[in-house]
Amino acid sequence: MASKNHPIQLSGGNASGFFVRTQFNFSATPRTYACFLSGLADRNVSITGILETVIGRRRRVRVVVSQPNVERRRDLVKTRNVLKNLGIPFRETKVIQARVINIPTGVPGVIRSFNNALYCKMRISNTYIGENSYIYIDVANRNIPQALRILRMMSPPQCPTNCP
Repeated sequence: MASKNHPIQLSGGNASGFFVRTQFNFSATPRTYACFLSGLADRNVSITGILETVIGRRRRVRVVVSQPNVERRRDLVKTRNVLKNLGIPFRETKVIQARVINIPTGVPGVIRSFNNALYCKMRISNTYIGENSYIYIDVANRNIPQALRILRMMSPPQCPTNCP
């Protein structure tokens, strides 16, 4: 059980709990976003992680495709093609995919453990949940190696919070 002084053990010290995946970032109208989702489904591309934020009349989207445990090149190519065919400008960035292992459902503090290990060392753009208990942690590409080193520690030091 996690507590204020004893965060959840993130990966058991096992480097295989963290992966670097490709994330597609774009903005679209609701109709174009619906066409994007249909285009992926029609091409048998699975979404394993997605964060959608509504800003005005547009959707700001961050999406990770392919299977939860493997990134297939063909799925990335199909996703690029769907975005290009719809005329959606997009960026590809890297995102950390963290597999939450050996933690039963309902245990509080999992996302806190990831966030508090990193927030005072680098900017975290987004954190979101995907399939099969994977958590996606979006930091600048240049910070990914440092973030992985920290997260792969048996019990990474937590940034101070001083919460009331």
